[in-house]
Amino acid sequence: MTKRKSADADLKEPIPPARENECHFWIPRKRRYCHLAVNPHHQYCGQHAALEDKTRPGFVEVPGSERIPCPYDPGHNVAARALAKHLKICNKRPEPPQPYFCENINVASPSSERSAPSVVKPSDPKAPESAATTARERLFNMPREAFLKLVAKVTRVVAEVSPTDLETVILSHPSMKERLAASGNGKHAIQQASLLGHIDRQGMLVPGKLFLEFGAGKGELSKWIHLAVGESRHVLIDRGSFRQKFDANMKHSDFTWVERLSMDIKDLNLAACDRTANESMVAVSKHLCGAATDLTLRCISNFAEKSTNGGRIDGIVIALCCHHICRFGMYASPEFLARYEITESEFESICVMSSWGTCGSWEQRQAVQNGTAPVSPTAEIDVAAKEGPSDHQTNDDLAAEDLSEEHWTKMAFAEREALGLQCKRILDLGRLEYVRALGYDAELVKYADRTKSLENVALVARRKA
Repeated sequence: MTKRKSADADLKEPIPPARENECHFWIPRKRRYCHLAVNPHHQYCGQHAALEDKTRPGFVEVPGSERIPCPYDPGHNVAARALAKHLKICNKRPEPPQPYFCENINVASPSSERSAPSVVKPSDPKAPESAATTARERLFNMPREAFLKLVAKVTRVVAEVSPTDLETVILSHPSMKERLAASGNGKHAIQQASLLGHIDRQGMLVPGKLFLEFGAGKGELSKWIHLAVGESRHVLIDRGSFRQKFDANMKHSDFTWVERLSMDIKDLNLAACDRTANESMVAVSKHLCGAATDLTLRCISNFAEKSTNGGRIDGIVIALCCHHICRFGMYASPEFLARYEITESEFESICVMSSWGTCGSWEQRQAVQNGTAPVSPTAEIDVAAKEGPSDHQTNDDLAAEDLSEEHWTKMAFAEREALGLQCKRILDLGRLEYVRALGYDAELVKYADRTKSLENVALVARRKA
């Protein structure tokens, strides 16, 4: 097999002259001209007509050949005379809004909505644009006295709200026996089995329930729930589109169906979804990253407040993760933050520090570097091919200094890890309080061992009778 020519080699080869009556647009990647035909006296086809030099000698405007950018997508253009027809068939035309779409309905503070870490430009107008800082950089540049004060606040809040460690409740379910054996007790299978065990422990893993999987991805958790329950109904919620979904693995019948809601959780008005009418539902997820957890809890709250269709959410089992991408304006319980006087800047710093709780151990990472480690230093990060891709932060997501024993905080790795776990706990405690206020008996549990998942905490709740 011949090797593909390098880009440098392509640049050295001369571009051949364009052929008559064909478009003069050169496609470097394909090393050829566009094959589309052109109008008489034109050098470019309709798609590349914007490049036409109308002042060129010999150019003659063809009546009705004017082209304009498509209103749906300026990336392509269309003949002005055919615009009405094109708008009806354009692949970029927006989908009609779903009845359950309501923009930002589940955002705690829509005016503060963020989809990425905030960036603050320096107040000094003479400062260069590159001096803009992220939350991580602001934490790094924080005066040591202020940093120590923040650490003390984190420790105090955790000690006050949750003085004891979380209970470890690692469960399983008989329906997962073959799955566990086939995966060699792989970490994903163990986590899935434990989550099913917790749903069962709440008395919710039974026929007749509607399971809402938030952040469903390919829908694998719903597949195993269906295997355990048999006849069951599922609504899978995710803003992304996925190949090789597990939806087809669930046998459909009059009593079993799967419906996908392709929508961002922040815009989901679950009360307006017909599928939830007169249903007893269970909200589940593995794992629900960062702000998605807060949006889900707000979605559950809004459903309880707005629903008039007889549906109710009786149980919640959500595996939590990726606290470093939480957003202040989306956090479920701003009242919790206000009570403990946690400001927006402190919240962002807490989110950054939460990543220190999932870096893996210093000894493990050293062993991997030395080639003596039998397992990955980040057990949840390196994923065997048969176990599927990871859905959590990796060491690549962390600043290099966070993975070093010598750190700007002057804290040992174990101390930073403990602080990171405390930061995660603060965010989860606010969520726990929020769910309890909705009328649920709720708890945070360690549903898996840290050797199987560094993100091993789940929020488990059942509606009070």
